[in-house]
Amino acid sequence: MQELEQWQSIFMDFYTKKYSGRRLVWHHCLGSCVLRAHFPKGSKELSVSLFQAVVLMLFNDAETLSFQVRATQAGNLDLVSPAGRERAHAGSLRRGFVEGG
Repeated sequence: MQELEQWQSIFMDFYTKKYSGRRLVWHHCLGSCVLRAHFPKGSKELSVSLFQAVVLMLFNDAETLSFQVRATQAGNLDLVSPAGRERAHAGSLRRGFVEGG
């Protein structure tokens, strides 16, 4: 998730230069993302929570990942949802794909 951390750092630099004297506080649980995903039948834009984006972006480097690997890789970030809810976020992604076709 170095990509997300890099973009966060770029925005933080911009914000602190533009608004000196203000404090920027990140509430990751309120974040959302629009990801462009490429599937065999075409590209889609996915509007997902920040936690779901972290899980999906893990698949940029691998086709399959065990839950333990996902939790470990996502757990290295300061973005993992509290109380081990990463499993719920992964499940919500799976349900969305099944129900949405």
